[in-house]
Amino acid sequence: MIHVGEYQFKSVAALKDHARASLPQGTHTPTPFKPDDFWWALMAHSESIPVKADQLEGECTGFATRINPRGGNGVQVGLVDDLGGFVPFGWHTCAENAGNAAQQSPRGQLMRNVRAGFRTAIVPQIDAFRRQRIRDGEIKCEVSGAWVPVKAIHIDHDPIDFVEIADDFIEAFEEAYGGIQADDLMRTHANDEWHMRFKDKAVDAAWIAYHQERAQLRAVRYKINLAKPKTISRFK
Repeated sequence: MIHVGEYQFKSVAALKDHARASLPQGTHTPTPFKPDDFWWALMAHSESIPVKADQLEGECTGFATRINPRGGNGVQVGLVDDLGGFVPFGWHTCAENAGNAAQQSPRGQLMRNVRAGFRTAIVPQIDAFRRQRIRDGEIKCEVSGAWVPVKAIHIDHDPIDFVEIADDFIEAFEEAYGGIQADDLMRTHANDEWHMRFKDKAVDAAWIAYHQERAQLRAVRYKINLAKPKTISRFK
């Protein structure tokens, strides 16, 4: 079974059919596209987005769809910039990568859900960090030194990546309290999105405090963050 967010598919073909059906019919010019939970989960399987982001001439501002000018795969999904640029990243490949990920061990899949819950829990910290750096609608990129629109900024974990921090906490938690089980987690719905959380609020509180102490954050352009090598979890 292939898991993409809260959705399950019996095959890559079925996953592609769902993705295709969820896209707008598309136009020949890029049309803004707001990914829902399914699409965010699917795009997490992309290996080309960092490379494609580097091909944009302007600042990456989000996503858009358009009809494939060469026919073939129908509607494309891609990155857009503030200069009107559009670079597709190949959502069909995302679906195939998701199929490969389904071969991951049950524990590895569980740890992905745990980290998803951790990301939800620290949203207030990330938002507070971002707000503190806004000046006249812009934030200074800590890598390039340029002031860019807030929407083009990502709050990054550096030098220690989020995945490493989360994996360290998981190991410490399991050593102290035993293993994490699937029924320790629950899905909650807020702001039109599904979120993974721990049922025990004490776990959330412990993680939030751990992240506050351990994480070093920085504001960087989306394009710079997308080009950053991904940290591989130690949980396979």
